[in-house]
Amino acid sequence: YAKYYKKVIFITGTNGKTTVQFALGKVLESAGYKVTGNFSGSNMLRGIATTLLAGGIPHEDTNSILLCEVEEATMPKLTKYIHPDMIIVT
Repeated sequence: YAKYYKKVIFITGTNGKTTVQFALGKVLESAGYKVTGNFSGSNMLRGIATTLLAGGIPHEDTNSILLCEVEEATMPKLTKYIHPDMIIVT
């Protein structure tokens, strides 16, 4: 499902992932983007898969962004399947 989003952004690092995700999500929403993310904090493969399934496939005409917090050890596994447009490291 990730390939249907206009942009995919991953946030990873030891500390600050949740704070950066919430702040960036609010900025993007206020700019008119439809943001889907794992805001529940489930940041391993299962949680990100659940986020994608729950978010569904966005309509082509929306400014859709997938914004996921990713646990550091999960990042190498996840990027084999999803190629983000941006990775933010805290």
